[in-house]
Amino acid sequence: MAGQFRVRNWDRWQTYRRDRPSPPWIKLYKRILLDPDFVSLSDAERSHLILIWMVAAERNGVIPDDPKVIQRLICSDVTPDLDRFLSLQLLEKTGKRRRRKTETCDAPEAEAKAKAKAKADIGANAPCEAGASRPINGVEIREVLSYLNDQAGTGFRWAQPNGQPTRHADLVRAVLKKGYTVEDCKTVIDRKASEWRNDEKMAQYLRPSTLFRISNFEAYLDG
Repeated sequence: MAGQFRVRNWDRWQTYRRDRPSPPWIKLYKRILLDPDFVSLSDAERSHLILIWMVAAERNGVIPDDPKVIQRLICSDVTPDLDRFLSLQLLEKTGKRRRRKTETCDAPEAEAKAKAKAKADIGANAPCEAGASRPINGVEIREVLSYLNDQAGTGFRWAQPNGQPTRHADLVRAVLKKGYTVEDCKTVIDRKASEWRNDEKMAQYLRPSTLFRISNFEAYLDG
């Protein structure tokens, strides 16, 4: 049986009254133009993604994991690149996807390609810091900044157009270099977002330069 994909943060952004039927529209926020993942998509990919959201609206944020089925549902001339949306975490796996027969023969090669792709992700070409207790890669940094953007409604980028890391990425890297984890970073983001998100004066400080300054970060984490 095929698995399913779920639109990231569907329940957060697409909230409707439970005492009424599902509306014939979806919510599309202006701030999406600040989302680095969305902006990195091509025009065709953005169109596909919005159409996928419309399909998901009829299924409580869930879509089939079959690209051909999705192509028919969104009435597209070309097959949408679901793997691209998955790699950017715009879609999330909720079930076990069907394996093609050819995949069983090429499992080691597929695994090697997946690892190579992860290393080639945005910002991942930055060298590991000397003396770090473990490798620090762009995937971890992007996960932290994406999580901050989701929780705070911000649009901090982890890579410049030339592929070099931004100062925001450098701040996160410095925290990880100290031995803290991605989960530690998310804990700090959650704590300060819950405190500051609805405070007009403090909301501006939901930014990497405040949260990931080492002295601040350690104090926030100790809570």
